[in-house]
Amino acid sequence: MIRNSACLANVFALSFVTMATNASAYCERQYDLSITTVSSLSIAGKSASSPSSLKVKANIALKSVQVDGETNWWGLLASNVRSVEATSETPLPIYQIPFAFKQSATGKIEQFWFPSTLPPQQQLMLKGLAYYFQVPKSKDTPFPKFESDTTGTYQVTYRSNDTSISYQKQKYTTLLSPSTQQIKVLDSKHQFQPDHCWFEEKSGQDTLETITNGGAISLNTHQSYQLIKSPLQTSPLFSMSNKLSEWQIVESVLTAQDLKKLKQTLFELVRSDLSHIDAHSLAMRLRPLDPVLQDLLPIFGKEYLSDAAQSRLLHALGNLDSANSQYLLVNVLTSYSSRPEIQFRSLRALAYGDAALSDQTVDSLTNALQNGLETSESELQNNFYLTVGSIVRHRGKTKRIQQLHDALAVVATESNSLERKKAAIGALGNTSDVQHLGILKKYAQEMHSPTQNVAIKALGRLNKTEAKIVLVDMLNNEVPKQTATSLLKAVGDYQLSNETQNKVVQYVESDSEITKQAAIAALAKQSELSETARDSLKQQVTKQSDRRTMQLIVNTLERSKL
Repeated sequence: MIRNSACLANVFALSFVTMATNASAYCERQYDLSITTVSSLSIAGKSASSPSSLKVKANIALKSVQVDGETNWWGLLASNVRSVEATSETPLPIYQIPFAFKQSATGKIEQFWFPSTLPPQQQLMLKGLAYYFQVPKSKDTPFPKFESDTTGTYQVTYRSNDTSISYQKQKYTTLLSPSTQQIKVLDSKHQFQPDHCWFEEKSGQDTLETITNGGAISLNTHQSYQLIKSPLQTSPLFSMSNKLSEWQIVESVLTAQDLKKLKQTLFELVRSDLSHIDAHSLAMRLRPLDPVLQDLLPIFGKEYLSDAAQSRLLHALGNLDSANSQYLLVNVLTSYSSRPEIQFRSLRALAYGDAALSDQTVDSLTNALQNGLETSESELQNNFYLTVGSIVRHRGKTKRIQQLHDALAVVATESNSLERKKAAIGALGNTSDVQHLGILKKYAQEMHSPTQNVAIKALGRLNKTEAKIVLVDMLNNEVPKQTATSLLKAVGDYQLSNETQNKVVQYVESDSEITKQAAIAALAKQSELSETARDSLKQQVTKQSDRRTMQLIVNTLERSKL
């Protein structure tokens, strides 16, 4: 059972606060928070969806807490969190979990405390609430030049006057998501009036352009918010102990009414025209409905879900990348064997994320690796193994990820199916993990075997110095014609010494145009060509009868001048 699939935390205090210090009591606060997010997606510079909007409201309670005697910690609990659309509101209990954050003297948030059972995705959502309170306590405090949020670390500029402080994000210097190439800050304005604790009111807006897929996909997001101080009311946070060590978390199942409301909202969303909502915005709408996502499993392929809507929904589930969305995607992958197009989209969506894989997701993938993916499209079987190899590379090194490494290695060495064996060998290269060097080296050096070329190419994708040594050593020995092209492509994935380049350039004189082109392509990837390789390529230009080969040589020589 995934912990947050139908479980949320209800908190009670083991002991009531007996006596708060005047400062702590003075800094207890409650705020009304309103957030509006408008986003739109562009692909290759062209709009891919209409702008979509999401509005969230909540009540936020803050109080001073202690961790190991440190008093610069603050407990935060959101209540009455709901999304607002026209005249309807949907409760978002997934946000209503107490947590704490540590704040430096300059106002920067340095550390977080969460209940130990809280999934990483939910922790990230709660961090987003805390960062609204990452502010200097007064105008006399030295202003920071860099701060962090759930996106990454950014450069910030603060200004102050007699009554207020304002700040602007300038640019992001580091990003948390490895799948994001760049985030441009198009606009940023934030303002508040400090009161030595927090503020009476704070408002702001950011417009960001998130660039992924090598610049092909651009997501424009405009978020505005307002925090207004409200009278202190009854909040469970205020009756909890000041010491985090005395907080106790009790898990309870969502009520039938809660689940019914979430399911109703989920299917109302799914039956709307999803093709007009970009995947990022749709993922934002799905996030609060995470506990009931598994109810979507039977709907794929239904008439009311158009092909475009189905594709957008699966893409959004991949962007969501929660434990539940991961498990749903794997279930779709393994349940629709007669619909390979649905399987392919779910597999591609599973490859989007970079969050840790849930236990259930790992177990389901392991089972499919060991037994083979049931599908009516044979090529999808090969893609499945290769994709899992890539997923493993992007999901970090954990004990559960190692389970997938082991499963791939077993299939690569023990499977009776040649096609599955070759697919698993290719997947080992996609993992970019040196632990598989021994297996790949063994198969790469088995002359005339049906797995040799696959293993050689996998050594290229492994992108490790140890793999490069194996490939260069093979190049320095007699290379059979049937493996020359694969070997040249593989060594081209690495930066080569002058000596090795001179060996590669000899293949430009090959009788095979494919082998010639592989050699030229390998040289084209080098940051600097050896003098011998450059001279040899110049001599080969006029000897070529194939126009494509000639053009490749010209392009390589031109690139070497840059």
